[in-house]
Amino acid sequence: MKVEPVITKFYDFLKEGKLMGLKCEKCGGVTFPPKLSCIHCGSRDLKWTEISGNGKLILASTSSLPAKRFADYAPYVYGLVELNEGSYMCTLIEGVEPKPDSLKEVFEKLPLKVKAEIKEMAGLHIVVFRVLE
Repeated sequence: MKVEPVITKFYDFLKEGKLMGLKCEKCGGVTFPPKLSCIHCGSRDLKWTEISGNGKLILASTSSLPAKRFADYAPYVYGLVELNEGSYMCTLIEGVEPKPDSLKEVFEKLPLKVKAEIKEMAGLHIVVFRVLE
C-alpha cells in the first residue's frame, strides 16, 4: 500500500478552502482530522471526502500557556467539537470571549452548535469552529 503524506495533503486542501477528511471504505466512518487509518475500525482503505464542518461544542476552556506559535493570539478559547460525521477535533473556538463569565455561560448551554471555518493564523491555515447559538 502506498502511504501518502496525509497531513501535507490535509493542509493543502485547507489552503484551497476545502475541509477534507478520510472516509473508510470498509465501515463508512469518517476520520477527521485525517490519519493513516480509520479511527472507527483501523482499516487503511480510506478515500478523501469533504466534511460538512457542522458539529457541536461539547467542552471549552481557555489557554494560559498557548502553543508558542499562537502566543500572539492569546488569550483564546479552545474546545472539543464532535462533528456530525462522528469524529472529534480539539481546536480554537470563535464567538466566545476568553473570560470566565463568558465561559460559564457557554458551559450552561453545552452542547452548542458550531460550524467549521478555515482561518490563516501564524502563517498556517487551520480549522476553527464558530459558535452558531
